[in-house]
Amino acid sequence: MAQQESSDKIPYAYLQTRIEKGKDSYGKLMKEVVRSGVCTHCSACVAVCDVLDWIDNEPKLVGKCTGCGICYNQCPRTKTVPQDLIGSFQAAYVVRSKVPDVKGQDGGTVTTLLLYLLEKKLIDGAVVTKHDESWRARPAFVNTREDILAASGSLYVHSQTVKALFKALKDGNHAVAFVGTPCNIDAVDKMQKSPYGMILYNLRANIVKIGLFCMDSFSPETLYGFFEREGIGLKDVGKMNISSGKFNVFNKQGEKLKEYKIAQLNRYKSSSCNFCTDLTSEAADVSVGSVGSPEGYNTVLCRTTLGQLLVEDAAAHGYLEIKPLEHDALETLLKLARMKKVSQYTVNVRTQYVFTSPETPGETSAPRTVLQASNLPKTPFLAKKLKLKNVKLSSAAKTVKFTLENESGYTMEGLDIRISLSIDVFEKIAWRTSVAELYPYESMVFDYPLGVPDDQLPTLEILIDVRTATDNLLTEKISIKSLLEQEAADKAAKEAAKEKKKAEAAAKEQKP
Repeated sequence: MAQQESSDKIPYAYLQTRIEKGKDSYGKLMKEVVRSGVCTHCSACVAVCDVLDWIDNEPKLVGKCTGCGICYNQCPRTKTVPQDLIGSFQAAYVVRSKVPDVKGQDGGTVTTLLLYLLEKKLIDGAVVTKHDESWRARPAFVNTREDILAASGSLYVHSQTVKALFKALKDGNHAVAFVGTPCNIDAVDKMQKSPYGMILYNLRANIVKIGLFCMDSFSPETLYGFFEREGIGLKDVGKMNISSGKFNVFNKQGEKLKEYKIAQLNRYKSSSCNFCTDLTSEAADVSVGSVGSPEGYNTVLCRTTLGQLLVEDAAAHGYLEIKPLEHDALETLLKLARMKKVSQYTVNVRTQYVFTSPETPGETSAPRTVLQASNLPKTPFLAKKLKLKNVKLSSAAKTVKFTLENESGYTMEGLDIRISLSIDVFEKIAWRTSVAELYPYESMVFDYPLGVPDDQLPTLEILIDVRTATDNLLTEKISIKSLLEQEAADKAAKEAAKEKKKAEAAAKEQKP
């Protein structure tokens, strides 16, 4: 019996030497899976661990955790193997350009690969993203060496490159290199492979997908507005890049103007990036980024036979310098990819902030000062996007509940909220608060006390004013008289429905 027990443990001991370890393996399981609400309650974690048990509908430690990682790796919700983290690939290289006039981002690999494809007449042209003086994305089809060189560099905002691709195809171009972030690569890949794909049925279209590594994209309206407030003139910017977790902004002379931790800029991130888990453009033919490679080089994953042949042939013709990606570098890439994969567990559920005003607000609060003239840029895209909703009177409790919701798709910052009661045109009671950030589609729920005798209720109005340092976002009035009339109408409708139901029941009883 003892021998059988010992042999049963051999697979566990063997696995412990191979799988991902970490002192916080159980902690990661709880944080990423259990606490986030994506646990399937399958009990795989407790089935394989002697110090875990299923208690109160979740896995709990009943002994000392050794950090072996078994529980985390058996969970059906976790991503732990390379193929799950960065997709499948046939070859991985560290690459840099050997073309002297290429001044692209990091190793200049994408620009150089496009030059190789064009000059060897393998493509008619390429779909890339340029930018104007205000750093807005300008997708374009380019078919000259000069235009390819001019489009080098990174832009960290969304670009409508698929539209440019279809225009190029309609104009009679059949072999096209398409450069895009994971989301745009996914769009083209679906169009190639779906039974309803528009590229699938274009038999003359040959698309080479060159995917970019992408951790986040930003909303230009919010990010660039922040830069302007920071004193960075976008017309003076020559380059932007993300390196070692920092967003760097350079002038046209190559001098660094500012650097920000990515966490500082999360509020300006595109909302769609909260739901993306693809770091490395897994559906591309060739994926290119800087993670895992030394400075001045790119990490390149050749995912398809075509992608591998093109990279290796570009090297053979003197365009690229390539060498195998080392194991340690791949581990660095896997680590960052894991961070993006687990974003599916940490997406913030849109919050409702509930504010209850004081039961006895002060009388005649001093009015708020008018917005001062400012050189700070305004944000017109936020105007009229803060919506007043779900207004409901409780005459018995003498309160009004209402919701303010951010429908702009952008983060609203530094909200100054003032709510007051007006009695016969005179403001009597005011209440004021501030909210640092209101994220897209978050809402604030208010339960505001009226605090006056019943006979004064019809004369009341609630005045709502919300502004930032530069903009008036919302000015609304709530008429209590209208709410009382609506409440009476709803009550009458309920009574009528009740009487109708009684009449129908009585008529049914009288039938023989």
